[in-house]
Amino acid sequence: MLGLVLNQPAKDLQDALQAKGLLVLATAETVCRFLPPLNVNEADVRKAAATVAEACAVLNEKMQEVAEKVASRVFEAHQQLTFHDWVPLAAKQVNLKLTTRQPTAEMIDHLERVTNRTGDELKRRQRREEIYADRIAKILTSPKEIEVVLQAVSIGDLGIAAIPFETFAETGLELKQRSTMDQTFTIELANGSFGYLPTPEQHRLGGYETWLGTNFVQKDASTKIVATLLDLFRELSSGRGDGR
Repeated sequence: MLGLVLNQPAKDLQDALQAKGLLVLATAETVCRFLPPLNVNEADVRKAAATVAEACAVLNEKMQEVAEKVASRVFEAHQQLTFHDWVPLAAKQVNLKLTTRQPTAEMIDHLERVTNRTGDELKRRQRREEIYADRIAKILTSPKEIEVVLQAVSIGDLGIAAIPFETFAETGLELKQRSTMDQTFTIELANGSFGYLPTPEQHRLGGYETWLGTNFVQKDASTKIVATLLDLFRELSSGRGDGR
Protein backbone atom coordinates (compact mmCIF):
# COMPACT_ATOMS: atom_id res chain seq x y z
CA MET A 1 0.00 0.00 0.00
CA LEU A 2 1.31 3.44 -0.96
CA GLY A 3 0.06 6.94 -0.23
CA LEU A 4 0.58 9.87 -2.56
CA VAL A 5 0.47 13.28 -0.85
CA LEU A 6 -0.73 16.03 -3.19
CA ASN A 7 -0.88 19.82 -3.19
CA GLN A 8 -4.40 19.69 -4.63
CA PRO A 9 -7.68 17.89 -3.76
CA ALA A 10 -7.20 14.12 -3.85
CA LYS A 11 -10.78 13.55 -5.04
CA ASP A 12 -9.99 15.37 -8.31
CA LEU A 13 -7.08 13.02 -9.01
CA GLN A 14 -9.14 9.99 -8.02
CA ASP A 15 -11.86 10.93 -10.52
CA ALA A 16 -9.31 11.69 -13.26
CA LEU A 17 -7.55 8.34 -12.77
CA GLN A 18 -10.82 6.43 -12.64
CA ALA A 19 -11.74 7.92 -16.02
CA LYS A 20 -8.46 6.48 -17.33
CA GLY A 21 -9.13 3.03 -15.86
CA LEU A 22 -6.88 3.28 -12.80
CA LEU A 23 -8.57 2.83 -9.41
CA VAL A 24 -7.18 4.66 -6.38
CA LEU A 25 -8.79 5.89 -3.18
CA ALA A 26 -8.86 9.45 -1.88
CA THR A 27 -8.40 8.71 1.83
CA ALA A 28 -7.83 12.29 3.00
CA GLU A 29 -8.24 15.76 1.58
CA THR A 30 -4.88 15.62 -0.22
CA VAL A 31 -3.88 11.94 -0.07
CA CYS A 32 -4.50 9.18 -2.62
CA ARG A 33 -3.96 5.54 -1.64
CA PHE A 34 -2.61 2.96 -4.10
CA LEU A 35 -3.15 -0.74 -3.38
CA PRO A 36 -1.83 -2.78 -6.33
CA PRO A 37 -2.35 -6.57 -6.48
CA LEU A 38 0.43 -8.79 -5.10
CA ASN A 39 1.16 -10.18 -8.56
CA VAL A 40 1.58 -6.78 -10.23
CA ASN A 41 4.46 -6.66 -12.70
CA GLU A 42 6.94 -3.90 -13.50
CA ALA A 43 5.25 -3.00 -16.78
CA ASP A 44 1.93 -2.38 -15.04
CA VAL A 45 3.63 -0.26 -12.38
CA ARG A 46 5.33 1.89 -15.03
CA LYS A 47 2.05 2.27 -16.91
CA ALA A 48 0.23 3.30 -13.73
CA ALA A 49 2.95 5.82 -12.87
CA ALA A 50 2.72 7.33 -16.35
CA THR A 51 -1.07 7.56 -16.02
CA VAL A 52 -0.75 9.36 -12.69
CA ALA A 53 1.80 11.80 -14.11
CA GLU A 54 -0.42 12.52 -17.10
CA ALA A 55 -3.51 13.09 -14.93
CA CYS A 56 -1.59 15.41 -12.58
CA ALA A 57 -0.32 17.44 -15.51
CA VAL A 58 -3.85 17.89 -16.87
CA LEU A 59 -5.16 18.93 -13.45
CA ASN A 60 -2.33 21.43 -13.00
CA GLU A 61 -3.12 22.96 -16.39
CA LYS A 62 -6.78 23.34 -15.42
CA MET A 63 -5.83 24.91 -12.08
CA GLN A 64 -3.55 27.40 -13.84
CA GLU A 65 -6.27 28.21 -16.35
CA VAL A 66 -8.82 28.87 -13.61
CA ALA A 67 -6.34 30.97 -11.61
CA GLU A 68 -5.57 33.15 -14.64
CA LYS A 69 -9.27 33.68 -15.38
CA VAL A 70 -10.00 34.63 -11.78
CA ALA A 71 -7.05 37.02 -11.62
CA SER A 72 -8.11 38.61 -14.91
CA ARG A 73 -11.70 39.17 -13.75
CA VAL A 74 -10.54 40.61 -10.41
CA PHE A 75 -8.23 43.02 -12.20
CA GLU A 76 -11.00 44.12 -14.57
CA ALA A 77 -13.39 44.71 -11.66
CA HIS A 78 -10.73 46.64 -9.73
CA GLN A 79 -10.35 49.09 -12.60
CA GLN A 80 -14.03 50.01 -12.29
CA LEU A 81 -14.06 50.63 -8.53
CA THR A 82 -15.02 54.04 -7.20
CA PHE A 83 -13.03 55.03 -4.13
CA HIS A 84 -14.42 57.27 -1.37
CA ASP A 85 -12.55 59.14 1.35
CA TRP A 86 -15.54 58.79 3.72
CA VAL A 87 -18.70 56.68 4.00
CA PRO A 88 -21.31 56.41 6.79
CA LEU A 89 -21.00 53.37 9.06
CA ALA A 90 -23.79 51.76 11.06
CA ALA A 91 -24.62 48.43 12.69
CA LYS A 92 -27.52 46.63 14.33
CA GLN A 93 -27.44 43.54 16.53
CA VAL A 94 -30.04 41.25 18.08
CA ASN A 95 -30.01 38.03 20.06
CA LEU A 96 -32.41 35.56 18.46
CA LYS A 97 -33.83 32.65 20.45
CA LEU A 98 -34.02 29.29 18.67
CA THR A 99 -35.18 25.91 19.94
CA THR A 100 -32.83 22.96 19.58
CA ARG A 101 -33.79 19.77 17.81
CA GLN A 102 -34.19 16.72 20.03
CA PRO A 103 -33.53 13.05 19.22
CA THR A 104 -36.44 10.72 18.63
CA ALA A 105 -37.06 7.62 20.73
CA GLU A 106 -35.66 5.56 17.85
CA MET A 107 -32.43 7.60 17.87
CA ILE A 108 -32.05 7.21 21.63
CA ASP A 109 -32.58 3.45 21.35
CA HIS A 110 -29.92 3.25 18.62
CA LEU A 111 -27.56 5.35 20.76
CA GLU A 112 -27.88 2.85 23.58
CA ARG A 113 -27.17 -0.08 21.27
CA VAL A 114 -24.06 1.64 19.88
CA THR A 115 -22.63 2.54 23.28
CA ASN A 116 -23.36 -0.90 24.78
CA ARG A 117 -21.70 -3.03 22.10
CA THR A 118 -19.46 -5.84 23.25
CA GLY A 119 -17.39 -8.66 21.78
CA ASP A 120 -17.70 -9.17 18.01
CA GLU A 121 -20.06 -6.20 17.74
CA LEU A 122 -17.14 -3.88 18.52
CA LYS A 123 -15.29 -5.15 15.47
CA ARG A 124 -18.14 -4.04 13.22
CA ARG A 125 -18.39 -0.56 14.67
CA GLN A 126 -18.39 2.45 12.36
CA ARG A 127 -16.43 5.56 13.32
CA ARG A 128 -19.06 7.99 12.02
CA GLU A 129 -21.80 6.08 13.83
CA GLU A 130 -19.93 6.49 17.11
CA ILE A 131 -19.35 10.20 16.46
CA TYR A 132 -23.06 10.85 15.98
CA ALA A 133 -23.98 8.65 18.93
CA ASP A 134 -21.72 10.86 21.07
CA ARG A 135 -23.34 14.01 19.66
CA ILE A 136 -26.83 12.70 20.39
CA ALA A 137 -25.77 11.95 23.97
CA LYS A 138 -24.56 15.54 24.38
CA ILE A 139 -27.79 16.93 22.91
CA LEU A 140 -29.80 15.09 25.57
CA THR A 141 -28.00 17.08 28.29
CA SER A 142 -27.89 20.39 26.39
CA PRO A 143 -30.31 23.37 26.65
CA LYS A 144 -33.60 23.10 24.78
CA GLU A 145 -33.22 26.71 23.64
CA ILE A 146 -30.24 28.83 22.61
CA GLU A 147 -29.61 32.47 21.77
CA VAL A 148 -27.58 33.39 18.70
CA VAL A 149 -26.12 36.76 17.81
CA LEU A 150 -27.20 38.26 14.47
CA GLN A 151 -25.66 41.42 13.08
CA ALA A 152 -26.33 43.70 10.12
CA VAL A 153 -23.62 46.19 9.19
CA SER A 154 -23.76 48.99 6.63
CA ILE A 155 -20.71 50.55 5.04
CA GLY A 156 -22.14 53.23 2.81
CA ASP A 157 -24.54 51.40 0.49
CA LEU A 158 -22.98 48.01 1.25
CA GLY A 159 -24.76 45.67 3.66
CA ILE A 160 -23.11 42.79 5.52
CA ALA A 161 -25.11 40.06 7.28
CA ALA A 162 -23.32 38.13 10.05
CA ILE A 163 -24.67 34.66 10.90
CA PRO A 164 -23.15 32.19 13.42
CA PHE A 165 -23.89 29.10 11.30
CA GLU A 166 -22.49 27.40 8.21
CA THR A 167 -24.93 29.05 5.85
CA PHE A 168 -26.37 27.69 2.61
CA ALA A 169 -26.00 29.64 -0.63
CA GLU A 170 -29.80 29.89 -0.86
CA THR A 171 -29.87 31.89 2.37
CA GLY A 172 -27.17 34.29 1.21
CA LEU A 173 -28.86 34.79 -2.14
CA GLU A 174 -32.23 35.47 -0.51
CA LEU A 175 -30.67 38.12 1.72
CA LYS A 176 -28.93 39.66 -1.28
CA GLN A 177 -32.17 39.77 -3.28
CA ARG A 178 -34.45 41.11 -0.54
CA SER A 179 -32.09 43.42 1.35
CA THR A 180 -32.81 47.16 1.31
CA MET A 181 -29.11 47.83 0.78
CA ASP A 182 -27.73 48.41 -2.71
CA GLN A 183 -25.34 45.49 -2.31
CA THR A 184 -25.35 42.78 0.35
CA PHE A 185 -23.22 39.79 1.24
CA THR A 186 -23.17 37.30 4.12
CA ILE A 187 -20.41 36.28 6.52
CA GLU A 188 -20.99 32.83 8.02
CA LEU A 189 -19.66 31.51 11.36
CA ALA A 190 -19.67 35.06 12.74
CA ASN A 191 -19.94 35.43 16.54
CA GLY A 192 -20.21 31.69 17.05
CA SER A 193 -20.44 28.26 15.45
CA PHE A 194 -23.75 26.42 15.80
CA GLY A 195 -23.44 23.90 12.97
CA TYR A 196 -25.05 23.84 9.53
CA LEU A 197 -28.10 25.97 8.71
CA PRO A 198 -30.13 24.11 6.07
CA THR A 199 -33.20 25.75 4.60
CA PRO A 200 -36.61 24.10 5.23
CA GLU A 201 -36.51 22.84 1.63
CA GLN A 202 -33.13 21.20 2.23
CA HIS A 203 -34.50 19.54 5.36
CA ARG A 204 -37.19 17.98 3.18
CA LEU A 205 -34.55 16.73 0.74
CA GLY A 206 -32.25 15.40 3.48
CA GLY A 207 -28.49 15.01 3.36
CA TYR A 208 -25.50 15.26 5.68
CA GLU A 209 -26.09 18.91 6.59
CA THR A 210 -29.60 18.07 7.89
CA TRP A 211 -28.58 15.23 10.21
CA LEU A 212 -29.22 15.82 13.89
CA GLY A 213 -25.75 16.34 15.28
CA THR A 214 -24.66 18.26 12.20
CA ASN A 215 -27.64 20.60 12.41
CA PHE A 216 -28.85 21.42 15.93
CA VAL A 217 -31.64 24.00 15.70
CA GLN A 218 -35.28 24.10 14.64
CA LYS A 219 -35.88 23.30 10.98
CA ASP A 220 -37.23 26.76 10.13
CA ALA A 221 -34.28 28.54 11.76
CA SER A 222 -32.97 29.89 8.46
CA THR A 223 -36.39 31.47 7.76
CA LYS A 224 -36.40 33.23 11.14
CA ILE A 225 -32.79 34.37 10.72
CA VAL A 226 -33.42 35.83 7.25
CA ALA A 227 -36.54 37.67 8.46
CA THR A 228 -34.65 39.11 11.43
CA LEU A 229 -31.70 40.28 9.33
CA LEU A 230 -33.99 41.88 6.76
CA ASP A 231 -35.63 43.84 9.59
CA LEU A 232 -32.20 45.01 10.72
CA PHE A 233 -31.32 46.12 7.19
CA ARG A 234 -34.59 48.07 6.97
CA GLU A 235 -33.69 49.85 10.19
CA LEU A 236 -30.24 50.67 8.85
CA SER A 237 -31.68 51.98 5.58
CA SER A 238 -34.25 54.18 7.32
CA GLY A 239 -31.52 55.61 9.48
CA ARG A 240 -29.63 56.76 6.40
CA GLY A 241 -32.53 59.05 5.48
CA ASP A 242 -32.76 57.67 1.96
CA GLY A 243 -36.52 57.01 2.11
CA ARG A 244 -36.24 53.23 1.83
